[in-house]
Amino acid sequence: MVKGKKKEKKAIKRFSDLPAWYRRIMSRPGVCEGTVDVNPMWFDEDISDLEEKPFKCRCDAAEYSDVVCWCDSDDRYDSVSERSYQDDDADCFYEMKEQREERKSDLKRDRELFEKEKKAELRFHKRKVEEVRAVYEALKEKEKAGDHSPITFLEDSEYVTKLKKAGKKVPPYLMPKHKTFNLYCADYVENCYHDDTGTYWRYVEFNEDEFDDKKGAKRSRGSVLENEVTGHVYVNCNNQLDFSTFVVPDHASTKTYWSDAYRGKYKAAIQFIGQDYARMTVSRDIIEATESDPLPASCPKVFEFMGINRYSPKLVAEEEEDMKKRIAARSQ
Repeated sequence: MVKGKKKEKKAIKRFSDLPAWYRRIMSRPGVCEGTVDVNPMWFDEDISDLEEKPFKCRCDAAEYSDVVCWCDSDDRYDSVSERSYQDDDADCFYEMKEQREERKSDLKRDRELFEKEKKAELRFHKRKVEEVRAVYEALKEKEKAGDHSPITFLEDSEYVTKLKKAGKKVPPYLMPKHKTFNLYCADYVENCYHDDTGTYWRYVEFNEDEFDDKKGAKRSRGSVLENEVTGHVYVNCNNQLDFSTFVVPDHASTKTYWSDAYRGKYKAAIQFIGQDYARMTVSRDIIEATESDPLPASCPKVFEFMGINRYSPKLVAEEEEDMKKRIAARSQ
């Protein structure tokens, strides 16, 4: 061999040279035999980053110009039309390679939709947070001036209201009144957004207390202790924060009502700052204890949730309009 001349080599196209993802999936029971269909989610283990990365060749092609690159980078494998791999499982490899590319496209599309939905959710939460914060700031000024705005805390359900308007009899079990506040928190959406965020920290609900605290037994139907309520915050399908019995306020104030201790450690605080408004503060510890993933280090120590009466005509109309816009955006 003449010194200085590059040694001629050809790319090796053996099973062991094929990408790790292919060898991993082929090792699953039944796949190689063709008795088990490939689940697209099996590709996810190796698709950790959908962003394009600078390619660095690691095979003989880095040294020899006449050698076809056969590294583990997806972009460096030949196309289906070229089919340079010719072993017995070639058809299976190229079919699976196409499936993996489709999966990558699906995941990229899902991620883009996720980000779009998050931005829309965040915009709506920010608007609602600012609306309630304005009420809260105005209330603090009113309290300084000795002004106490009366509120009617408990309300009939929407169904009971319809029955009464129609002049129909209300069944005893529907008589207890309630109050439900939808919750909005920009910090939560920013740091803990889920594709089903609408079911996380969605509302705080209060109902007339139907139990006799002294005896611990449920009162007879329609028999409640006026102006006493219990409540709970719907955190997610596995967690909730409870509020033990307390007397409802008759005017808006910055007075704090505390929840029961969550897991014996943490409490949330709520203030009823207007006829249709509430402000709830939740420590980072509670949020972290109810999330499946670790929180970003940038999370605040206290999350401020703003509540608006779920049945407020203004809120109902705004949420309906916001949903229409999101549905329209998804189709674009």
